Amino acid sequence: MRFRLVIAIALACVAFASSSAFAQSSYQPYVLGLRTAGMGGTAVAFGHDSASPWLNPAGVAKEGGILAMSANAGLLRTENTPDYFSVSADSTNIPTGGVETDRTSSVFSVFPTSVLYTIPFGDHVVGLTIVSPFHAAITEFTNFVIDRGTGPSVVDLYTRQIEVATNSFGLVYGYDFGYGRAGLSAYVSYTTFQLAFDNQFLNYAIAFNTLNYAPRTVTDDAESIDFDVIAGVQIGPFHGFSAGITTQLPSIHLAGDWDSSSTTYFASNIEPDDVEIQVTDNQVRDGDYRFRFPETFRIGIGYEIPKTFAIAVDVSIHLPISEFNQFEGNERRRVLSNDPDAVNQLPPDRQINITRTQELVINTNVGVEFYANERIPIRAGFFTDLSNRPELPALNERGPGDVNSSRIDRFGATLGVGYEGDLTSFQLAFAFLGGIGKIIGIEYDFTDGLSERFVDVDVAVNTFMVVFSGELDPSAIADAALQAVQEEATKEEPPFEDPTIQR
Repeated sequence: MRFRLVIAIALACVAFASSSAFAQSSYQPYVLGLRTAGMGGTAVAFGHDSASPWLNPAGVAKEGGILAMSANAGLLRTENTPDYFSVSADSTNIPTGGVETDRTSSVFSVFPTSVLYTIPFGDHVVGLTIVSPFHAAITEFTNFVIDRGTGPSVVDLYTRQIEVATNSFGLVYGYDFGYGRAGLSAYVSYTTFQLAFDNQFLNYAIAFNTLNYAPRTVTDDAESIDFDVIAGVQIGPFHGFSAGITTQLPSIHLAGDWDSSSTTYFASNIEPDDVEIQVTDNQVRDGDYRFRFPETFRIGIGYEIPKTFAIAVDVSIHLPISEFNQFEGNERRRVLSNDPDAVNQLPPDRQINITRTQELVINTNVGVEFYANERIPIRAGFFTDLSNRPELPALNERGPGDVNSSRIDRFGATLGVGYEGDLTSFQLAFAFLGGIGKIIGIEYDFTDGLSERFVDVDVAVNTFMVVFSGELDPSAIADAALQAVQEEATKEEPPFEDPTIQR
C-alpha cells in the first residue's frame, strides 16, 4: 500500500510542479527589436525601434512616424539532463542488468516579437504597439529503465509539453522636448499556459510475480490578463553621449482562468493474494492563474557617432515579488477502487494553491555598432538572463512537489547585419543563449525495496535564435509615390509623328 501511495502522490506532484517551475523563471529569454536585437538588447539610452515601447517608450519620439516589426524567424531551445533519474550508490541491492536513463528536450518555434506603428504630431508621437516579452516552450522526453537481470523490470517514461506565451497589446506616447525625450506605454498583457503530461510507470519482478502499473495523463490550460505600464526618459545626445532611465510598474492582475484535468490508473499485486485496481480522476475548473512582471528599473548610457559607431550599456533591476498564488482553484476528485482503504487514505476535494516567489534579478546588456559603409551596419552584443527562482530547498526539506524545480542562469550573445536605405531598414540577427544550472531529479534506492530521494542534477539549456527585423517610413513612402504620380501626370508627351509622311 505504501509504495502505491508514494507513486500516486509523486506523479501528481511532478505534474503540478512542472507547471509552477516552468512558468516565467527569468525575464529576458530573448532580444526584441531591430537595432536593439543586434546590439544585445540595449535600448534604454538611445533605442528607437519596435522594442522601445517595452524597454524605453521615450525612444518612439526620436523616430517619428514608422512601421516597424521584429519577428523570430526560428528559435530552437534544447535541454540536456542525462542524470535526471539515477540509482543511489548506497544501494545494497543494485540491479544486475544495469540502468538506462535519459532525459532530453527540444522545441522549435516561430513567432513575432514586436510590432510598432507610430504617427507624429509635431513634437508628439502616438502609436500602436504589440510585444511578445515572454515566450517559452518545451517538449521533453524522459526514459528510465532498470534491469534486474531478467529483462526490464522498472520502466518510467514520460512526455511533457509546455508552452507559456505573453502577448502585450498597447498604446505608446512620446514627446521630444529638445534636449531629450519622454514616453509612456500602457499594455494589456494576455498570457497563455498549456501543459500536456503523459507518464507510463511500470515496476514488475518476474521472480516474485509482482506488478505495479501506474500510467497518468495531465492537461493544464490557463490564461492571465494583466495591465502593464512603462514610463521612460532619454537625455541627449551631448557630444555623442546619451542616457536613459525606465520604470515599469508591477503587473496589475485583471482576470485569470485555470482548467486542469488528470487521470491516474493503478494496478498492483505487490502484496500476496491482493490485486489492487484504482482509477483517480482530478478536475480543476474556473481556477485562477497569475503571470506577473515585477517592478523594474532600467538605466542605460551610450555613445554614438551617427552612421559610424555606437556603444551602449543597460542595467535592468527587477525587484523581488513575495510569495503569491500563481495557480489556485478547487480540485474535485473521483476515485474508483476495489480497495476501500485506498480511497479513504486519499485526500478529499481540496483547494489547490501553487505559490511562486520571484527573487531580485539584475540583468546586463552591452551592445556595439559600426558601419562597414554608410548603408551596412554591423552590430554585436552580450546579455544576461538570470534566474528569478529562489535557491533550491535543502536536501532534507524536499518532497515530491519539488521535483523539476530548477535554477539556471543564462548568458547570451548576438550578431546582426543590417541594411539602411532611404525609406526602409532591415536586419538579420543571430542570438545564442546558454547556461548550466541545477534541477531537482529523482534518485532510487534498492536497499529496502524501492525508495526515492530528490537530489540536485546538472542541467544544460541552450537557445539558438534567428531574428529578422524591418522598418519603413509610411509617410515618406506615400510622399515618394505621390510625387512619382504627379511627375508622371505632368510629364509632356512628344508630338505624334506619322511615319508615312516624308520630311
